[in-house]
Formats: sequence, structure tokens, C-alpha cells
Amino acid sequence: MLKSIAKLNLGLFVLLLASFTVFAQAPAKKMTKDDVFRAIAAQVLTQSESPATSIIGALDEVIEIGEITLSPKDGKWLAVVKEKTPSTAVSVNKEIPLMFAAQPDGTWKWEQFKNDAKFYPLERLYPYAKDYLTRSRDGVGATWKKYLAAMTAQGDVAFKALDTAKAIIKKDPEPLAALNTARESVKKAIESGDVDALKAAYKEISQAVEPIAKLTDEFPDLKTNDVYVRQAEAVEAAKKQLKAARDEYVNGINQYNDRLLRLPFTLVAFGFGFTKMEPQIDLEQ
Repeated sequence: MLKSIAKLNLGLFVLLLASFTVFAQAPAKKMTKDDVFRAIAAQVLTQSESPATSIIGALDEVIEIGEITLSPKDGKWLAVVKEKTPSTAVSVNKEIPLMFAAQPDGTWKWEQFKNDAKFYPLERLYPYAKDYLTRSRDGVGATWKKYLAAMTAQGDVAFKALDTAKAIIKKDPEPLAALNTARESVKKAIESGDVDALKAAYKEISQAVEPIAKLTDEFPDLKTNDVYVRQAEAVEAAKKQLKAARDEYVNGINQYNDRLLRLPFTLVAFGFGFTKMEPQIDLEQ
């Protein structure tokens, strides 16, 4: 009787051991591209209040998922993500691997990202991306203020030159009336912050300043007056400074928008509330 029980227990043990062996050798559930999107969104949600579907939708617009492999060494999953939009920078269509760990509930947790040939814990990405994109966005704001200041300065310098011309020729120069109106338009547009008004004011001040360059053709006495000549040169310099400030602002917008599409920033940009910016001036100006 005891021998029979012993044989039965041994049989159960062998059967149980075989079951464990089969289970251990069973292939792990393969991670899919949808799983990668969901795992990234789940982590971004820890830093954001945006809906998961919105985050996944935003990610789908900027990245594509490449090869997904299981590392036999540590059982972690590696998924290659690639930028969808080509960049004018050196890192054209950059791609980086992300590391995920399988969870008991059948999901995956995004743990690490690779940047500059080195893996970093995900916690490093949040402050790094947020600081980088914030500085980029703030830089755009700074260049916009410089642009507005340059537009005001151009009107001020032009008025000074025309005021000097008035003293020399003993009458109001023809461009003066239009310039005074344009300066007032610039002032009101800046105070209101109205984009359309600012665009109109830019064109108005540019048109009002342009005739100053030809005043010396009409009044030869202006050519021989050193004070006026220096002020006329200052008007030309102010025109160049305004164009430079405009170009700096537009380039800043373009660079910021491009960074939103670049890895690894694009993985978390939407969750932090960083979105594409539209320039407040016409690009063809």
C-alpha cells in the first residue's frame, strides 16, 4: 500500500515537473506595434492629463514602429521607432530603440530609450525633453519681441531723419505724414496684439520708410548735411535690422516645430502640451 502511494506521488511529481518545463519553454507573447504605441502612451499619461487615444493618435502622426525583438539575455523587448518626417538636419529620419518589460497583466512597460548610442532610464527623458522644448519655445517668444522692437525702432529712426530734413528744407518732407500714420498703426497693433493688425502695420511702416532713400534726389542740400546723411544711413540700417529680426523669428518657429518631430522629444512632446506654432507674420514678407 505504501509502495503504491509512493509510486502515485512520484508520478504526480514527474507530471507536475513536466508541466513546469513546458510552461517555461513556452514562447513569450509577442509584442505588437499597437502594444508599443499603448505602452508609450501609458507612460506619457503619468505626466499628462491628455486622453490615451489622443496621445496615440499624435504619436502615429510623427513616428512609425520598426522591428520588435525579444532579448534572450534579460527578456526585455526592443522596439525600433523612426521619425516619419524627414529632417533637414544631419539626423534625417532618425531611429532609436526603446526598451520594454513585460508585465504580469499581459501589458508592457516602457522603461528605457536610447540616445547617442546609450540607453537611459525613461525618467531621464521627461525633464530633459521638457526643458529643451521649453527653452526652444521661449526662444521664439524672445525673437518675436525683438521683431516688434525692431519695427518700432525703424519708425523712430525714420521720424528722426525726416525731422532733421524738415529743419533743413524748411517744410514737411512728403513722406512725413504717411510715416506718422504708420507709426501710430504700429503702436496700436502692438498694444492690441492683433495678428492681422500687426501684419498690416508692418506693410504700412515699410512703405512709409521706403521713400526716404530718394529724398536727397529731390533736395540736394540734404546730401551735404552730415547729420542728415548719418540719420539716413541709420534708416537703412534699421530696415536691415527689421528684416534680420523677422528672419530670426521665422527661423525660430521653424526650428521649434521641427524639434517636435524629432526623437526622442516627439515621444513625449504632446503629453507635455507642446504643439506646433504658427508664425504671426506672413512668411513672404
